[in-house]
Amino acid sequence: MTNKNQIYTKEDLKNTALSYHSKGDTSKALTYYQEFLEKGFKDPSVFCNYALICKNSGNINKAKNLLQQSITLFPKSIDSHINMANILIAGGDLKAAELSMRKVIDLDPRNHEAHFKLANIVSHFGKEIEAELLLRKSIKLKPNFAYAQFNLANILIKSGKLEEGLQFLQNAIRSKPNFPKAYANQGNIQKELGYLNEAEISTRKAIELDPCLVEAYCNLGIIL
Repeated sequence: MTNKNQIYTKEDLKNTALSYHSKGDTSKALTYYQEFLEKGFKDPSVFCNYALICKNSGNINKAKNLLQQSITLFPKSIDSHINMANILIAGGDLKAAELSMRKVIDLDPRNHEAHFKLANIVSHFGKEIEAELLLRKSIKLKPNFAYAQFNLANILIKSGKLEEGLQFLQNAIRSKPNFPKAYANQGNIQKELGYLNEAEISTRKAIELDPCLVEAYCNLGIIL
């Protein structure tokens, strides 16, 4: 623990904890986070960072409890809601995660990551139309968001909009040139559209970027 003879202010404790945390010394950071809370101080950044350490050490329940305390005390803390949603997603509690992510968007409508993650959640529940709208919003907020472009392409392709889906795959590749799955999917759609030469080039590029991408080998065998 910290030196009990030393008097620490709220800001001293918080800043010392954050300093150790930023340097990767989570053990010392944890000591100061704990003392901060033991003294009755409250701050959403402390709750969130303490929760992150707990999560990374496998103490998920403790992390959730800390974040719930932060949300109760600071209901407009975007980081608290985001971190809670991420823990819920990792734990498979998508219904609760959906509520948390919707709260993030309520608080920060321009949060492109929240729109993206909510799209993934609602897509899991079969809400493809809402997922498409959320992904389009995410891309509007961050035009070079390759993963949102990739996921939107997959939704469009699934609904039969191959040409538009191909456009978004191409956008994803422009945003993230070393994206093997985007090349593989692009090759597959080019094959479906009859662009066999382009399909072969795309698929070979996918294999070059990820020699373990089995689906690309299968697709290349069909193209050839």
